[in-house]
Amino acid sequence: MIMRLSSPFYLFLATLFMGAPVYAQQGEGKPELSYTGSLQTSYEHHSNISVVELDTAINDSDSALALDLNLDASLQLNQRTRVDAGYGLSERQYTEYPSYDLRTHLLYVDASHDVASVTIGANHYYADALLAREGFMSLNQSSLYAARLFGNQWYVRTSVLLAHKRFDELAERSADATGVMGNLFWFSNDAQRFVSLGLSLNDEDAVEDEFSYSGWALRLGVSQRMTLWQRDARLQLNARWVERDYQAESSWIEVVREDTQLLAEAQFSVALFDWLSAVTQLERGRYRSTLPTADYAETRLAVGMRASF
Repeated sequence: MIMRLSSPFYLFLATLFMGAPVYAQQGEGKPELSYTGSLQTSYEHHSNISVVELDTAINDSDSALALDLNLDASLQLNQRTRVDAGYGLSERQYTEYPSYDLRTHLLYVDASHDVASVTIGANHYYADALLAREGFMSLNQSSLYAARLFGNQWYVRTSVLLAHKRFDELAERSADATGVMGNLFWFSNDAQRFVSLGLSLNDEDAVEDEFSYSGWALRLGVSQRMTLWQRDARLQLNARWVERDYQAESSWIEVVREDTQLLAEAQFSVALFDWLSAVTQLERGRYRSTLPTADYAETRLAVGMRASF
């Protein structure tokens, strides 16, 4: 497993770690290490089995057993400097269509430092996906970001990113990407609710021009904490609108491809114990495209349990 670090990320991370002893001396107290984790198992029903990265759907339904594991660690070097790292595992095993079983490993590292009232940082994500237990694709993504909190309710973050996506068997789809992103968050005074709004612009240059595109994505999220039956509960709503304009005619159609993706998700969780919650998720996706195989709709319903530690 090799992680390709882009130059801006590498330089920032190297500077931060070489300066870590100095930062620690400037802060108060000793560096503090903390960690969290969660494990969720779910039973899912999919109305349409698809692989978005391959522009394909089988137009048939199936059920799946799902496993999601997340491990996160944070090293607070001082009041202004911290390093975060983590690992994630996501797996779906289908009943009727095992050839669509998907397993994804994710590793990340994030380093940040407060300068006056602004937080600057860099991160790198490495993802490796297996389809039917065979090598499928990998992704390396590095970004630089700046963020600031205004008062106690508004938080703004902007970032630029570089990414490299590689397909094991479909080299023509492998691509390099660049992008910019802006995110705005609002938090209620009682810390029970927050709203997020994000806009990203990206350009992906694939080996074959028919897979190269430029586009944008708009994201909206709402999270509300509440008490239900004297238990802590949380409702999360998320929506995403994606537009993509491809650069060349596809070999399957005689026009330049255009895509629109509309996705909506609702998740509700209620705590059964301090460490265990029941989780329900409903997701609906509508993928519109001038490429017939990429034009479809799907719905996912999941019911499961999540343990946190």
